[in-house]
Amino acid sequence: CKDILISDFIWAYQVFWSRAIGLKVNGNFEPTLIVFADLFNHSSMPNAKFVQIIIGGTFTKFSICACDNIGINDEINIDYGKYDNMILLSNYGFVEENNHTPILLKLNLN
Repeated sequence: CKDILISDFIWAYQVFWSRAIGLKVNGNFEPTLIVFADLFNHSSMPNAKFVQIIIGGTFTKFSICACDNIGINDEINIDYGKYDNMILLSNYGFVEENNHTPILLKLNLN
C-alpha cells in the first residue's frame, strides 16, 4: 500500500468538492459526481436547471432543462445554490460580484 501525501489528498478533496452536486438520496442531500454535470457554470440568474428524476424508487435520471431560450453559442448556466462568497471560493474556486448572500461565521466562545 502506497503512502498518500497530504498534497495529493488536498488535490483530490478539492477536485471532488468543486464538482460534486447535492442529490436527494433517501431524503438526504448527498454529494455526488455526475459525468459532464461539472461543465455547467454557476449563475445566480441561471438559464437552465439541474433536474433529478427518480424512477421506480431505485433508478435516478439526470437532466439539464432550459429555463429560458438559449441561443447558439450562449453559455448554459445553472444555480449552484445560495452560497456566500466564502463557500463559493473554498468549494468552487470563484466569488460572485454583488453576492448578497450573507457570510455566516461560526465562533466558538469557549
